[in-house]
Amino acid sequence: MSYNRRVSSEMANEIASEIFDFEVQHCPLVEKRTPDERPREADWLGDSGLELRVSGYVRSMRQAVTLVLAVEKMKRPHRKAIGSEFSDLDLLNVLMEHVNEEHVVLEVSPDLESFESDLSRRRTDEPHSICDTEKKCWVMNELDGRPVELTASMLQGPNISQQVTLRLSTYIPQTQPGLGQPVVLGIGGSNYFLSCNGQRNSPDLELEKVENRDGLKTISRSSEAARFLFYKRDSGSTSTFESAQFPGWFISTARNVDRVRVAMCNGRASAGRVTDFQVSRI
Repeated sequence: MSYNRRVSSEMANEIASEIFDFEVQHCPLVEKRTPDERPREADWLGDSGLELRVSGYVRSMRQAVTLVLAVEKMKRPHRKAIGSEFSDLDLLNVLMEHVNEEHVVLEVSPDLESFESDLSRRRTDEPHSICDTEKKCWVMNELDGRPVELTASMLQGPNISQQVTLRLSTYIPQTQPGLGQPVVLGIGGSNYFLSCNGQRNSPDLELEKVENRDGLKTISRSSEAARFLFYKRDSGSTSTFESAQFPGWFISTARNVDRVRVAMCNGRASAGRVTDFQVSRI
């Protein structure tokens, strides 16, 4: 947590107005004036009997601070004097003593441990079609002697039958707001599911065969099964899929290139990769 230390001239005027209001309410010897008169001329009478008169608008942060210090000195003359030169921290501390409303900047980083660790499947195997924003469809290739893989291809005519049906299962509870809907992605007509595995700086997208699908009914984020989880985030008519186990890594296809493997990429704006997909319920 950090304080915003940049104070505008408008805020300086507000500070002066607040000081005026405080003195009028708590010091009955101060002459009360109408709101129209306040910015032009304001009087303070301190404990020492001295009168402070301010004419004109407060136009800078230093003027506002000087005004605060003058009032404080008159109210508590025994207080140790502060020099004429102040550090930024000194100015900030003085202002924070007199401003009721604080401007606070919170730096929040995702903390998955603060959410429930177990996700339960809510809906299972809902069939969807999927293609990237360049109209390339996913195709599953099964070649003898080679691992099964997904590629993205432009399909026309009878070749459209090669397009995979995506089996999408959603999980609850949803986690941090804005992170997305937890999902597991399966390939229709098979026991293959997409998973994200490997090193943290270069994870791979794989197709894994799952014989016991009941094992995916509940997934703990701390378990090995978390590799099957992706966060589906919708924006208009498109969606992205971010790995739950490797934050910042997204399912993607090659830009302007046909019949290239579907893979993970680092960041939504990764050069040469497409991370936005059109997903439609069949």
